[in-house]
Amino acid sequence: MGKIILQMVLMTGLLTLSQVFFKKLLIEKGNVFASLKSFFYMFFDFYAVLAIFTMLGAMFLWTKLLVKNDFTLIYPLVSISYIWALIAGIYIFDESVSINKYVGICFIFTGIYFLSRK
Repeated sequence: MGKIILQMVLMTGLLTLSQVFFKKLLIEKGNVFASLKSFFYMFFDFYAVLAIFTMLGAMFLWTKLLVKNDFTLIYPLVSISYIWALIAGIYIFDESVSINKYVGICFIFTGIYFLSRK
């Protein structure tokens, strides 16, 4: 079970990181969907390339996890991405976090604990 959780931490970390790169792209370039030209130029941006490759890495790990494990076990563990999002929000985007979000993270940890028990 520990190996599954470790793989899920890695997969959700990559998934969240891809979204961080995409948000940084949007902050830097604005609405890349405003025109067809800006949409295609997006694929040559450093952040876009990083977002694509980290998303592909997450998809590879997710596929591996789906093949080998029960869906009812691993899908709820995707909630680990909320923990990564909180960390990214605080340290990368300098967002403020309310006490409610911290309480929510505690519930996620509690859920992970109960899922990991046999």
